[in-house]
Amino acid sequence: MIRINQEIIISSLLAFGFENVDQNLYNYVLGKLTVDNNELKLFQFFDEPFCYYFEEIIAYDEKGFHLKKGLTLDSIYPVNCGAPIRLMLNTRTELMNYLRTLDFRGYVFNKICSFGTNDLDNMYSNFCSKEREIIADMFGIDDSINILEKAASLAGIELPEVAVINMNDSKNHKDEEKPLTRLYIPRKDL
Repeated sequence: MIRINQEIIISSLLAFGFENVDQNLYNYVLGKLTVDNNELKLFQFFDEPFCYYFEEIIAYDEKGFHLKKGLTLDSIYPVNCGAPIRLMLNTRTELMNYLRTLDFRGYVFNKICSFGTNDLDNMYSNFCSKEREIIADMFGIDDSINILEKAASLAGIELPEVAVINMNDSKNHKDEEKPLTRLYIPRKDL
């Protein structure tokens, strides 16, 4: 049996592409692992402290576990002998293979449903790019604004009236005309 702990599960989810591992994602995976492991008998769970390296590169805040500011999976961190962080995370091949078999759509859909009309402005920022990819795949769309519209609609969240406001995305549109971006603003606030 392969020995795993909280650090290994979190590290594996980060290496798998989730930029933030919140409590709901962690619990979803741990729950699936626990049930599936009754049949697979692959993993042995241990409650162990985080290692020094994990604490050096991983931060924890209200969004969950994530790489510390300025670090990416491809960053070369001084204490890891010149290898990218992606290769230095404490993962297990068997766990990574198991994660590839999981269907995260149910988890993502439940996360969509957890947002109400009072929190639509925070909805996009609370989904990491991996979750937005899953949403796009679920609904067959690739425009981030349409992803939220479609997801909210299918989740039964009634969207407030939409105001179209010019927003400047300085990274992609330096001296060009500012692109139009839809912002959800309840009618009473207009």
